[in-house]
Formats: sequence, C-alpha cells, structure tokens
Amino acid sequence: PLGVATVDMALRTLARDCATAGRHLPAVRAVRLTRTHLELYLAEPAVLPPGWTTPAGSGEGTHWRLQPDETPVADARHLADIPAPYPALVTLGHDQDDAHYLVDLEYLGGLGLTGPPERTRAALAAIVVELATSSWADDVRLTVVGEFAGLEDVLASGRIRYLPTLGRAVEQLANRAERDRELLEYLDGLNVQP
Repeated sequence: PLGVATVDMALRTLARDCATAGRHLPAVRAVRLTRTHLELYLAEPAVLPPGWTTPAGSGEGTHWRLQPDETPVADARHLADIPAPYPALVTLGHDQDDAHYLVDLEYLGGLGLTGPPERTRAALAAIVVELATSSWADDVRLTVVGEFAGLEDVLASGRIRYLPTLGRAVEQLANRAERDRELLEYLDGLNVQP
C-alpha cells in the first residue's frame, strides 16, 4: 500500500516540519519502506518531529518510524514549494519481509558495485533510471560517463547528460566549482546569504 508517493510526501513533510521548527534536516543513511510504515536510519541522533516515533529497542534517536495510517503526511498540493530533501535516494533491494531499502548516495559519497559485468551493469542502469525518474529526485541532474548513451532519448526525463569519457566531466566539474567559489566569495563580500 505504501510506495513512491509515500516516500516523497513523507520526506517533503519532514523537510517542511524541520524548517518550521528551525531545525536542520537530519543526515539520512538509509530508508526502509514496509507495507505499513517508513523508517529512517540517521547518521546521528536528532530530535523527532511530530508524527515520527522511535521503534522499541532502537535507542539513540537514529532510527525513526512514520506510520502514515496513524499520522498522515501532507499531500502534494501542500508541499509543492518544498524541495525534495534527499534527492539522491536510490533503491538497493528488499529484505525477507519484502521491505524496500534505499540509501542516500549524497550521504554515502560513493557506491561500488561488484559482480558479473552483466548484473552490475543492470544494477547501475536501474539506479540511473530511478534517479532520472523518481519524484524525490526532481532537481537531480545526472552525468553518465561511458555507458547508456541513448538512455536520455528513451526516458526523456531532462535529467541525464551523457559523456563518452571522464576527462571532460572532470574538467566541467572543476570549471563549475570555480564559478561557484567565485560567486560565494562575491556574495560573502556583500554579506548576502546564498
């Protein structure tokens, strides 16, 4: 019964509630979606917002649970202006209870896939497709290097850019980082917050 829309709306509701309370969003390592609830696994303890509970025995405030039947999340109309707080969430698999596990690639910083080439390529393709199409990755722009050259043509998501080699990608990222640094220095000189 719970799915993509539940994850998206619950996380946007969390972002709204944290902003309203003047608190930072917690760093999320992983998300677990079951048939009845959504769980967040945090990098460090944080204050629970309304509607979220700590499962029995989980202790330190790094494991949160939301049961949408008991605490409904806001619908899309009320969250239209809330940016997706964890746009780099991707599904890695499911457990014996058929709960789906997602990890935040932004928190992880990297993910290594090993195994037979055809299976790792398929897994990588699934991750790219999910990032290119999921509702909680609405502002994500992907640069795919060396693989899946025609994927953007098939998906038409507007999120995928293909480059044949890594060299060009690194050069473009370095140029963008330099422009961003210069802009931040300029804004800092004006005492303007970005």
